[in-house]
Amino acid sequence: MNYEKIFSHSVTAILLGLAGYHQSATLAYAAVASLAVGAIQEIYNRMLVIKEQKPGVNEEVKRAMQDMNARVATLEYGVKTRGF
Repeated sequence: MNYEKIFSHSVTAILLGLAGYHQSATLAYAAVASLAVGAIQEIYNRMLVIKEQKPGVNEEVKRAMQDMNARVATLEYGVKTRGF
């Protein structure tokens, strides 16, 4: 369970409730700021996850490339030995 999200959303809900009860624009702005901070934190966490992922080629593509390189090397060797 993600307690940080639950805490963030509960703080926002409480601020919105207090803003409605007291009819205070300041509390409403605080609720919006709380939502903005939560959104920025979520974007930052996703960027960290994307940054940690290493781009690469999967194993099937690597094997196919090695097979193709071996075939090309065999063809080149055959051309050299025949003298073309």
